[in-house]
Amino acid sequence: MKSVFCIYSILYIIEGIYLNTQLMLIQRHAFTLVELIVAITLIAILGTIAFISLVRSNADARDAIRLSDTKSLARLVALQINGEKI
Repeated sequence: MKSVFCIYSILYIIEGIYLNTQLMLIQRHAFTLVELIVAITLIAILGTIAFISLVRSNADARDAIRLSDTKSLARLVALQINGEKI
């Protein structure tokens, strides 16, 4: 009788462990609210950094074009002053 009780106890413990692991697997399929908020925040921060870099590079390109145009006008004026034909 004692051995049957021992076997049932062991089976009960094994079944409890199995059900507990199954329950943990079922519960772990979803993300928590904190994990979602952290992920959204990180994406927003990275997007902001990328947007700022893009705006800054566009401003640098615009400044380079203006500097090139200014140099071209300076050469044109220098040629006009020296009396050379364009």
